[in-house]
Amino acid sequence: MQFHFIRICLIVLLQVSLVSVASAKSSCKDLSKNKCSSSNSCSWTQGYTTKKGVKVSSYCRTKPGVKKSKKKQSAKSESKKSKK
Repeated sequence: MQFHFIRICLIVLLQVSLVSVASAKSSCKDLSKNKCSSSNSCSWTQGYTTKKGVKVSSYCRTKPGVKKSKKKQSAKSESKKSKK
């Protein structure tokens, strides 16, 4: 009985963590064209048609080369300083 309870708790915890990771991937996702254009970390991509004829709607995305977390950057720069 106790094992079953622990198992359910672990499954719920895993699902919650996966949802939070998925939602944290891009701050640019689902932004309007105006909001996307005004953001320094986002870029508006015009809609296009693939070679197979599939139409892709315009969307907002993170600019290439933009780091997702400044905390990770500062930790890396600190480790580089300590190695020197």
